[in-house]
Amino acid sequence: MNILMIGIDYHTAPIEIREQCALDQASISKALQQVKQKSYIKENVILSTCNRTEIYLVVESFDMVCEKMETIMNEWFSLPIEKLSNYFVIYKNEEVISHLFRVASGLDSMVLGETQIIGQVKQAFEMAKQEQSCGWIFNQLFKQAITMAKKAHKDTGIADHPVSLSYVAVKFLQDYLGKLAGKKVLILGAGKMGTLAATNVEKFGLKELAILNRNYEKAKELAKTVSGVAYPIEQLTERLKCMDIVISTFSVDTPIITEKMLDNISFQQKNKKLIMMDLSLPRSIDPNLRHFNQIDLYDIDQIHEMIDDSFANRKKAAKEIEQVIQKEVVLFQEWRKIQQIAPTLAAMQAKANQIEQETMTSIQHKLSHLSAHDQKVIQKHIKSVSNQWLKEPIRNLKQLAIKSQHKETTKIVKQIMGLDEIE
Repeated sequence: MNILMIGIDYHTAPIEIREQCALDQASISKALQQVKQKSYIKENVILSTCNRTEIYLVVESFDMVCEKMETIMNEWFSLPIEKLSNYFVIYKNEEVISHLFRVASGLDSMVLGETQIIGQVKQAFEMAKQEQSCGWIFNQLFKQAITMAKKAHKDTGIADHPVSLSYVAVKFLQDYLGKLAGKKVLILGAGKMGTLAATNVEKFGLKELAILNRNYEKAKELAKTVSGVAYPIEQLTERLKCMDIVISTFSVDTPIITEKMLDNISFQQKNKKLIMMDLSLPRSIDPNLRHFNQIDLYDIDQIHEMIDDSFANRKKAAKEIEQVIQKEVVLFQEWRKIQQIAPTLAAMQAKANQIEQETMTSIQHKLSHLSAHDQKVIQKHIKSVSNQWLKEPIRNLKQLAIKSQHKETTKIVKQIMGLDEIE
């Protein structure tokens, strides 16, 4: 079996392409099922975030799979193949393993070492399990990637000093304006990113921190935690009139702040600019608003360019994680090789279990006077002898498998132990 990843990410595709290729949970569910039906694909997991849309596949052969998947993805995103193919990133086998570990660890994120991606990878994996589109290879790979990423973050402290897109956006605002004290800030969205944005900005002595969300109750909950004021989404146009800064984190299919909306707004201060930070993908603020003289609009690609590359501690931690990833890739490759002899190992264990049971039955028949305690002690010792006898042969077979030298030895072991019938 081979492992393949085909997708787009922020390294190769601009935001206007990524937003067209973004998939919500319902779309991912349908896509997983569609790909699952293809006979040439054995397993699939789909990861879609603001930075990337990636399809991970287990295939018997790479033959024409990329071309077939490009056609399928073209149908999903309604983009011409010749246009979409310019942005595709394709990895195979070990490249996929290393890439997934780097993605899960936040080493391939816009903000180095960010933690949100671990949850997103886990969610993608859980969705694939729910749709029964992943099997034994991806079960092991994604579990290992998630576990490694969590441990690496904890061991290296790469995320000890919170840095996220919202953090970078707020830092830029502070540098750009000189100070945020006395400003009126509007946060659109009360999810994880909206909460991060509100938390990052509220400590600067704002004149007003307004929270708008489609779920008004959720907006009120967030407002309480950041000393803000919640407003229903219906008041968006009215709120825009008096704000200095808008940070949008809405997850939407089409922009919620449009040219038409701004055409109808008479700003309270004619000489003042409204700064808008769009942290959404797809974008929730119409990019054409850049044409308005009174608006400065920034999207996540522009925010990425503002990221301070001097995160020395994070860079140092990232180097440590890269070394861990190299070891994890080797471990996963060894695990895959060992799976080639898994049937033989299982047959050896089954044979041993059979002998244990037959031996115990014989003892019980011949020594019927034994107490339950005595029988338990004897059974424990029989099991111990069996395990000790199997330990070294199993270890040696695994080492041979790792070195790809197991085939002849496995045949001999099966013949000597009479395993064919049990397998």
